[in-house]
Amino acid sequence: MKKNWIYVTLILVMLILAGCTSDPETTPEEPVEETVTEEPELLLEEPEETPAPEEPVATAEPVSAEEIKAAEDAVERADLAGAKTYAADKFLEANEKLEEARTLSESDPDKSRELLGAAVSKADEAYRLSVDSQVAEKVAKLRLLEKQLNDIEAEKYAPDDFKIVKERADLLVSYLNNEEYEKADKQYHSTLRAMQNLYDTIDNNIRWVKILDRDTQAYMSDAEEKEAFLWAPEELEKANYNYSDGLSYFHNYNLSDSEKSLKEAKYWAFTAIRLSEKRKRLSQTDELMMSALEELEKASRNRVIESDGTIREASPWEGGQFIDENPAESTRPDEFSDDGSSLKEYNPDEQLNDENAMIIDGETTVLGDEQEMTLLEQAIELWKQGVKARAEGKYDIADEYFKQSKAYSEAYSANAVANEYIVKKRDTLWAISAMKEHLGDPFLWTKIWRRNSLIIENPDLIYPGQKLIIPPK
Repeated sequence: MKKNWIYVTLILVMLILAGCTSDPETTPEEPVEETVTEEPELLLEEPEETPAPEEPVATAEPVSAEEIKAAEDAVERADLAGAKTYAADKFLEANEKLEEARTLSESDPDKSRELLGAAVSKADEAYRLSVDSQVAEKVAKLRLLEKQLNDIEAEKYAPDDFKIVKERADLLVSYLNNEEYEKADKQYHSTLRAMQNLYDTIDNNIRWVKILDRDTQAYMSDAEEKEAFLWAPEELEKANYNYSDGLSYFHNYNLSDSEKSLKEAKYWAFTAIRLSEKRKRLSQTDELMMSALEELEKASRNRVIESDGTIREASPWEGGQFIDENPAESTRPDEFSDDGSSLKEYNPDEQLNDENAMIIDGETTVLGDEQEMTLLEQAIELWKQGVKARAEGKYDIADEYFKQSKAYSEAYSANAVANEYIVKKRDTLWAISAMKEHLGDPFLWTKIWRRNSLIIENPDLIYPGQKLIIPPK
């Protein structure tokens, strides 16, 4: 077969060559118009777009228990931080969105997730607002206690203790401002308690010393009425001396020594009252006794005629020895014996009756100050005790109660102002007291001094221009 194809091919080649070598007749060539053959445009067919396969519609996954739990935890955290009190609107909104999210968790998971996110966001806002509010409130409470301590000049009465609580308060405020809440929580209650206890201790001691001051003034006023400057001058002098020391110590913020001096002044003032009465009564008896003795001694030196007309010679007699052998009851006072201090000792860890707690852990309660009894109320109580003693037949004790009650009432009334006096050059308390329009007695100058003890520390030094209160006569 291949050979045949070869033969045919050779024949065709030979025929072609023979045609090319022959000499054809020459004929005039006719002009041939060139024809331009337009090549047909190739039309590129755009491939047909194959439609993308339709994606299957995704089914939303149901809301998981973990997603709901996360939102519940956020709401619970806000609740523990006090959001019900400090961010009530936001906390309520967070709860409402959480409840709605729970309801739609199966029927509309997408909407439920949206609500859960909103609930978490509101809960976080409520938490932040609550914490910030409580921090501000705690800082304000600390600063309020610090101001109260400054108001009673705690730094001067107890400088070391004040320095310690001040440093603790400043450190606590720095923890709160730096959001170190764990450190702050550990120290808040103890620091607050220490500050409150320091305030209560100093305030209580100041009140006690002031009560001693008023009691002593009441006794000294009564001693003056009993003319103790005549009947018990030594005791009255001791009372005045210790009272002056007590005031000086108090003005220098020394409550311990002030208490000691005022207690001793009170003792000597009361002793002066008691001894004045006793000595005055004894003096009346002694006056009668000496008057009778004088008559007896005078008579013993006389010569007398007896009934039978005989003359009896004088037989002088003296009774002084007999008096010495039978002395009167002693009117010497007992020495002062201090029964111990009544000042309150500072204990920074003492448990308060009403804790000033942090807001996160509870409600804040501001401690209130108890109003001390007035002199009039004390006078009434003493009078009641006197009535009870009188009913039991203890008249001496009843008398003492009534005397003290009267002294307290007089001290209470002594606060009334009879008039005022402007100190002039060369004035003295003695001279002012002697003026008829005032007390009319120079020996009563101490009444003016005690009534103006806040501006007159030294009774020997008064200055022109000072306005003095003159007590009633």
